[in-house]
Amino acid sequence: MWIRWFLARLNRRGLGRAGLFKWMPFGTLIANVSAACVMAALSTVKEAVNTKDCDTIVIGTQLGLLGCLSTASTFAAEFNAMKESNHPWRAYVYAIITMCVSFVLVILIYYVPVWATGYDTST
Repeated sequence: MWIRWFLARLNRRGLGRAGLFKWMPFGTLIANVSAACVMAALSTVKEAVNTKDCDTIVIGTQLGLLGCLSTASTFAAEFNAMKESNHPWRAYVYAIITMCVSFVLVILIYYVPVWATGYDTST
């Protein structure tokens, strides 16, 4: 909750001193992308360690901490607000950036170590 509150302060500030892209909720974007990245990293650790205790800690962290950090409701509310604004295209830009950045980073974080070391992901 505290992490989300801190990151929410970044919304509507934009980038840099000029405040470019103030319409982009950077706090929510950072929260969602970082949660996806940490989830991928923990999944890699889970594959490498492969013990019941590690599985319990990883799953608890993923569902508890990271599940709260990356709330879909905030993303959906912001998407809907942008879609109903005077610039509805911003909603789709926001959604595409969130999904594409998350997807690429998760692939790199999870699959590169798996491919490099040959963990069996079929189980």
